[in-house]
Amino acid sequence: MLYAVGSDGDIDWQCDLPGGRPFAPILSDDDLFIKSRSAVTALSYQQQTVEWSVDTPRYPATSGGRWADLSPAVTEDHVYVPRKDGLQCLERATGDDIWHERTDPVATTPAVADGQVYAPTIGDGVVAMDADTGTIEWTTEEFECWTTPVVDDGVVYTPARFDLVALDADSGVEQWRYTDPGLGGRSYTNLTLIDDLLVAGSTGYAVVTVSTDGTVRAIADGSSTEFSHVIEDGTVYVATRDGLSAYSLESE
Repeated sequence: MLYAVGSDGDIDWQCDLPGGRPFAPILSDDDLFIKSRSAVTALSYQQQTVEWSVDTPRYPATSGGRWADLSPAVTEDHVYVPRKDGLQCLERATGDDIWHERTDPVATTPAVADGQVYAPTIGDGVVAMDADTGTIEWTTEEFECWTTPVVDDGVVYTPARFDLVALDADSGVEQWRYTDPGLGGRSYTNLTLIDDLLVAGSTGYAVVTVSTDGTVRAIADGSSTEFSHVIEDGTVYVATRDGLSAYSLESE
């Protein structure tokens, strides 16, 4: 079920969703896109109606991890859908299939930048594909990654198990790897880039900040987190199973 809740806490409208329990909705203009366990659905926010829905295979149970967020990535014309059998590109307006590149299961929402899609997979690390055709451009070594990569100025930043790595966006060649002490655990926290600072979190550390040259800036032991941060006005808000904490990004 999808609920639209007003600022007063009242339910404005609700809608049945195909495919079981949903992941985070993506709002783009007047459209909502939601991936559930076995479908991806487009809705009109204003009309409160389902525009189209496409069935997708249910993901398998994970070993030692969990599916962090299987929301689609949405552009002006396309919807890129994580699937257990690869990545699928759909026409945004109709849901029609454009291409489907079969890889290992895509672990989370892919990143789209400069004509390429960067999909973290279980078994192949990050796979870079042409956004229009799905042709695989490069694949990294195998490593565990459960978060959406950050792409900036020709570089792809992504957790690699307990490390943080920077990859050349065109070739996939590793530029640097932060390992000591690393992220301190599995990272389910999507990276955030603020100026030249990468902000991460993990099951071991509440917040880890690393410069875009690979230099560690700060580590907050705190309560570990399995959820993405919210960052506003220099403050990082960290949600854990036990509560909510706030950390300042400013340092001497």
